[in-house]
Amino acid sequence: RAELHRRVAAVAKAASLRPEQLSRLKIVMGAELDDPALAREGNRNELEWTPLYASLLDQIAVDNPSLIVVDPLSEVFQADENNRKQVARFVGQIRRVAQRSGSAVILLGHPSISGAADGTGRSGSTAWGGAVRHRLFMERVTADPDTRKLRVTKSNLAPLGDPIFLRWREGVFEHVSEPTDAERAGELARARGALLAVLTRLTSMGRTLSPSHGRNFLPTIAAREHEARGLTKEVLEAAMRDLLASGVIRAEKSGPRSRQRAELVVAEAGDRRPFDLQSPLTSALRSPSIAFDPSVRSIPLIPPTIERSRIGLEPDRPVPLEDPEPAEPEIDDETADVLALHC
Repeated sequence: RAELHRRVAAVAKAASLRPEQLSRLKIVMGAELDDPALAREGNRNELEWTPLYASLLDQIAVDNPSLIVVDPLSEVFQADENNRKQVARFVGQIRRVAQRSGSAVILLGHPSISGAADGTGRSGSTAWGGAVRHRLFMERVTADPDTRKLRVTKSNLAPLGDPIFLRWREGVFEHVSEPTDAERAGELARARGALLAVLTRLTSMGRTLSPSHGRNFLPTIAAREHEARGLTKEVLEAAMRDLLASGVIRAEKSGPRSRQRAELVVAEAGDRRPFDLQSPLTSALRSPSIAFDPSVRSIPLIPPTIERSRIGLEPDRPVPLEDPEPAEPEIDDETADVLALHC
């Protein structure tokens, strides 16, 4: 009882509801009942309906609820969940309750190991899915243990639609929108900065961090540090790959030849290559509807790399004391209508 009160209080707080606004909510606790079953297996493989089922019908007639939630199926259906006939009979009877009362009924069940693995959420006979109008499956998101994905796996009256993402926060699941491409790019940029900060700080303290999975794997170590708070390990791994590909960090071999190991270090400025950022602009530039004239000269956004020996010693080319007057650019009318990208 105390646990249910705690959960209802958390939901009410998240929905900004006062206690008196929940006066129509009624909870029947199976833990306080001698027999929580609504139906069990009887003679000749038939279902036998219990006194609790009769009491439930009486309660529905009095309260006229708009929603009836039955949880969990394993407690109220004490028969063979793999028996197609029994399952169809049970679901059919519950459907008649909904039709006669005008209430919506939600049956909550847990998937089998195979149902959780293949993403269907099934358990027992296929009649559980065939006899109902809608099926929804809530599954974990591997990258974030506090996030769930709710998918419609069957719907007789509407399209399946996109999944709904939920995040566990302060005792309730809150709806969160799926991140946009720009938000993903921003999160990746933040993860790169966090990895660089952690790598710089820990290597200065004598710690050895590795690009390979193991005890010293950089994303695993960084996920526990304050710089990477709120970032998932999946995003941190993607950020490490970006940093390695761009040359901002590199893996150096250390130790004896027989037992060499890779150690991550921050590369010097002369070794670095530009980031290959993924953003919404990338897909836009690939769109066949946007055509760029190949004859239009472009200015490279990233300057060429400079050898270490020449950093700060001499420029790549002579620089005049005074810049001459810039010549007026010749613009061809056919190429004047050009999209300019200023970064």
